[in-house]
Amino acid sequence: MKILHLLSSPHLGGAEVMALLLARAQTFAGHDVLVHLLAGGDTLDFAIRESVPHLLRAAPEETHGKSEKWRAQEELLRQTVAEFSPEIVHSHVPKTNLTCHRTLPQQKIPWVTTIHGSWRQFAY
Repeated sequence: MKILHLLSSPHLGGAEVMALLLARAQTFAGHDVLVHLLAGGDTLDFAIRESVPHLLRAAPEETHGKSEKWRAQEELLRQTVAEFSPEIVHSHVPKTNLTCHRTLPQQKIPWVTTIHGSWRQFAY
């Protein structure tokens, strides 16, 4: 199965650790796993390479405005979906959940979201 995980933090925190443990287990089980970053940092990039060594998608180049950045991230997700053709998408944090909500309905791909932490904290 082709599985696409989405992360957006520039650091390695609890949600990222859980997502990477899942990606590692899925890779070990024989699935084709891609971790797509909306933002990244050296620690997170290294952790992804350790978990899913052959698959990494970098964040888009920085843009000037927030709306430009959102559009760039949505377009990069569309490109990733088109190139990778996942059978399921798994988003892990609020920003990736919103990006999927804005991008995936047109793709008709099953989408799973995990709410890491309190739903009240992130205004779900």
